[in-house]
This record gives sequence, C-alpha cells and structure tokens, in this order.
Amino acid sequence: TVSTYAELSGNKLQLTETSSNSTSKTFTGNLQIQFYNQPGNYVINVSVTDQSKRTIYNLVSFEYLPLISSTFNVEEIDFGSLLPGSTSTEKTVAIKNAGNVAIDLVASATDLTNNQDIMPVSSLQIKHSTSYLPLSTTLTNLDINLAPGQNSNKQLYFKVNVPQAMNPNTYSGVISLNAMEG
Repeated sequence: TVSTYAELSGNKLQLTETSSNSTSKTFTGNLQIQFYNQPGNYVINVSVTDQSKRTIYNLVSFEYLPLISSTFNVEEIDFGSLLPGSTSTEKTVAIKNAGNVAIDLVASATDLTNNQDIMPVSSLQIKHSTSYLPLSTTLTNLDINLAPGQNSNKQLYFKVNVPQAMNPNTYSGVISLNAMEG
C-alpha cells in the first residue's frame, strides 16, 4: 500500500489512486484555492509514503495569476414612469469583486430612446461615493478601490433626470460597467 498527500496553504488532501501497473501508480485529487486568494507563487507539497514507511516529498510550484472579475445583482434598471422635468428615485445596484485584485470601474452609457425621441445620456447619473456624476458615451473612471475578498461588496446608485422638453414615453438605453485593476 502507498499513501499520497498533497498540501496547499495548510489544506491537506489524500490523493486517490486512479491506475497502476507493476512499476508505477497514478494518483489524482483536487486542491481548492479560493478565487479571492492573492495572486502570486504558491507551492504544493506532495508526499508519498510506501509500505516500508519511507516518505518522499516533492514541491510543485505554480503561479496564481491576477483575476479581474465583477458581478452585479441586477441586469436591468427600471426607473418606472416619470414626467418631463422630474427626477427618478435612486436605484441601487450591488457590485461584488469576484476576482483576486482590487478593482475600479469604468462606466459609459447610450442615449435613451423610444425609437422617435432621444433623451441625452447625461440624463443618467451614477454615484459611488458622495455625489452623482453624469454618465457619458465616453468612459467615466470610478475609483471605487473594491478590495478582493469573500464579502467584497459595494453599492452603486443610479437616477435619471428627465428633461422638461421630453415627450412622455418608454425610453431605453444601455449602461456599461466594466471592472479594471484598481
């Protein structure tokens, strides 16, 4: 009998024999690394103990690369029915850092349209700290510096200011939010 283990960052896993012949055996197993672990070089300590109680160790290193990823709790923001000259209530969107490096955001949007009339993109506003910023068709940098971690969340707030000259109708557009390394 042979026992084999692999250890990564204090997590030890017994490996399972998958095949063997008269001269060799093959073992397998899955060590987990959390998505939010810091990028860098890691070492897996593999140990094999044979029937004579002799143990051989082998260190296997790998690089865990930076991962920029984010998730949002909504796919669509509905501001409801608004009259010309009015401002919507604040809508909240939660962002989660689903990567392993701090992130910032870049935001942009399109004009809002009903296929006849156009509401300018600057009518849409976003807030991540203390004040609202108008959105634009060009990228707006949002310095949110959202650190990685299991509970890494932040609130973003949106509102729309309907210009006085707009015809009452249903308008739609696109808001784009993209994570970048912070």
